Amino acid sequence: MTIHLSTANVRHSYRVAIRSTYHGPTDTRGSRISVTHCKGGPRKYYAWQDALDTADNHLCAIDSYLTELGWDGEWVIGANDNGGYVATCANV
Repeated sequence: MTIHLSTANVRHSYRVAIRSTYHGPTDTRGSRISVTHCKGGPRKYYAWQDALDTADNHLCAIDSYLTELGWDGEWVIGANDNGGYVATCANV
């Protein structure tokens, strides 16, 4: 089987993916974002900040999550197809 790649530099780095998901308001809670990672890490919730747009709310939630876990480095974040965002560490 031959794999044809574009000019993008694609490689399998086995890195952890961080996932954020929007949760709308309920009768008892306001809007919030949950953040977790693909290795079964803790799920944490962050309050929606009305002063920020959608992308910045996810960015702030992911940043807070990484800070709480004590993880550093340069992270790349992108939107997924169900309204959430995914981040992975870009450091080599």
